[in-house]
Amino acid sequence: MAKASLAAKRMMRSHAKFTAAVAHYCETMIEPSSSSWPLRKLLNQFDRYYAAYMLIWNYYGWAEEGTPSPTLARLKAVSGLSPRQLTSFVTVLKQAGLVSAEPEAANRRRSILRPQALLIEEISRSCVAFLAAHDHIHDGDLAQLAAASPDGLGRMIWLPRAKSCLPAPLSRRFQLSSPWRATMAAIPY
Repeated sequence: MAKASLAAKRMMRSHAKFTAAVAHYCETMIEPSSSSWPLRKLLNQFDRYYAAYMLIWNYYGWAEEGTPSPTLARLKAVSGLSPRQLTSFVTVLKQAGLVSAEPEAANRRRSILRPQALLIEEISRSCVAFLAAHDHIHDGDLAQLAAASPDGLGRMIWLPRAKSCLPAPLSRRFQLSSPWRATMAAIPY
């Protein structure tokens, strides 16, 4: 299996479009943010980026499949930040208009954390850039399909659990390996 994997890597790297695809990916990742807010600086630490990713993941899990409500308490359980750090981070996200807090219909004392389009687009930027690199090599349109809407990007982030909500071309392309499925299944709800 390792020999087949090594051969596949060599074949991929020898593809005529590989270098250009990697260069385009890198250029996309270092482009300045279009936001007037210092968004990249805010998300430049792994812990904050991961907390924002999990905020989106929680919201789309709840919206798509009815997982537990995406509240601050739920985010604390999966974010890796201390309660003080997370509360401060979510406050900054709210002030920047990157997250809104809406009362939950079933229990109006609880607030649902809803990621806004700019946060979703920023967090999924590397995923879309990767798909664009794939498209460059294989003459596809997966990046365009994925980036068609912030909700589509949010669903892509929720992908490990709900790939069926994606457009058919994306859903077919994302077949998760057994170790990845097992890892995602172990994340607590």
